[in-house]
Parts: sequence; structure tokens; C-alpha cells
Amino acid sequence: MRKPSYRCPLAGPLSALMIAFLGMTAAACDGLGDDGDGGVTDGGAGDGGSEAGGGDAGSADAAPARKFTTIVIYDKETAPMCSAGTGPGADIDAVELRQGTALLGVGKIGTAAHGPGPAGATPCTGCGASAGACMHSGAAAVARIEGPRDGRSYSGMPDTGYIALNTATVSVQIGDATGAGPAQDIVAGQIVRVHEVDQIYKDDGSAFAACLCEAEKYQVWAFVDPAVTATAVQLEPLAYDAKNAAACGGTTPTTKEGCGTTDFRVPMM
Repeated sequence: MRKPSYRCPLAGPLSALMIAFLGMTAAACDGLGDDGDGGVTDGGAGDGGSEAGGGDAGSADAAPARKFTTIVIYDKETAPMCSAGTGPGADIDAVELRQGTALLGVGKIGTAAHGPGPAGATPCTGCGASAGACMHSGAAAVARIEGPRDGRSYSGMPDTGYIALNTATVSVQIGDATGAGPAQDIVAGQIVRVHEVDQIYKDDGSAFAACLCEAEKYQVWAFVDPAVTATAVQLEPLAYDAKNAAACGGTTPTTKEGCGTTDFRVPMM
């Protein structure tokens, strides 16, 4: 399902957990442009190596490795189709942190937060042919992004395990491989995998055979401090799964949007 177009990545409040974002206006886009680097400082790393000789250059001036704490996802679907189903927008199931192929952790239980989308975005207030409740959207469904992948789509009963963003923003920290334990730092070189209910779910039986399960679009940001927009960096997708190539325009990303289940690289800063 698709939503109205909008460009500002963090122009709306995220959640009560991220109180500093409440009331954020479109002016915030000035510090978080589409290049993903706007407003993000590197703590003086550019000074490292500037002194003659280079023996001590970087040891005192270089910034320490940036450690992110929170993943933020917001909807990038662009056309309203509220009557097409009960899950409008990107359908986010789980967020994983990986080092190569090794799973390090998933969304930490109890840390997921929900907030409305940017100003001007119009969420569906009724879903399906009868304009009933959008049962997979809203704050009550946000905990579904915590823990391991468990989204299911059924033909004869309500879907489970994912949140349909419906223009909203969601955020989560990373726990251990079950979603328990202390929150983990997210550092350069790691991979953030976002599971979006797509064609892969049909292929492995997590969705019924006739499910549309469209690969839908979203963006992913990592924050050092979720209360400070200047600590955010946009993560770039690595590749789209071949099963979603038709919806995603191939397997090579040409924008910074995820499309269906997507791996994102945590960049060097």
C-alpha cells in the first residue's frame, strides 16, 4: 500500500521516548538533508594527521569511533491506497544487527517507539473495502518490530508480527539475538537488516500464496543520541533481493531507500 509523497526524513515527532523530536518542523530538514550527512559532525576527525611528521597526528585529535544507539525507520511509500488492504505503508517486521553473516542482535524488547509522520503526510484512517480499522498500524502495533522476525500474512485471519507504518515513524534499540539483554552499540562496518513483509515471505511460507506482499519503501537512520538530530546518519541500502526486483526497479539501489527486506551498511564517520 502506498502513501503521499514527502521528502523530509525526520520532519515529524518520533515518540514520547524521543521527547526532543516532539513538535519538530520541516526546518529540521536543514540539518538532515537527502545526502544523509547534513548536520552530522565528525568530532574533529578531519584534524587527524594534519601536523607535520604524522607521528602523533590523529592520536589526540581524531574522534573516537562513532557508536550509534537507535535505529529509526520512516515510511517512504508515495500513493494512498487505504482501500487496498489493512496494512498501508511499509510493513516492518524486525530489525537485525549483523557482522557479516553473523547475527548480533535484534530489536530490543521494550524499546520500540512510534510517532506520526512528517507534516503534510496523510495516514489512512480507515482501511480495506469497508474502511474498517487499520489493524496493523499505530502505536499499539509498534512492539511488533521488537525481537526476531515473526511476521505472518494469512488469507483467512488477521496478520501478525509486523507494523504497517501508514506514514508513521518507528524507532528501536538493539538487544541480543532474542531481543533481550542490554542495548548494543551499532558501529561502522556492521549491517542493519530490516525485514519488510515482501515476496520473500511468500517464498518461505510466511505469507499465503495469493498475498500481494509488495516490496515497499522506507528509509533508515541511525542516531548516536536520539534526542539530538545532529547525531543522525542515513544508512544506505546495499542491494535488493532478486524476488523483489520487479517492484524495486532491479536489485541495485539507485536511491537511499530500502525496498522490501533490505540490508543497510553502517558507514564510517
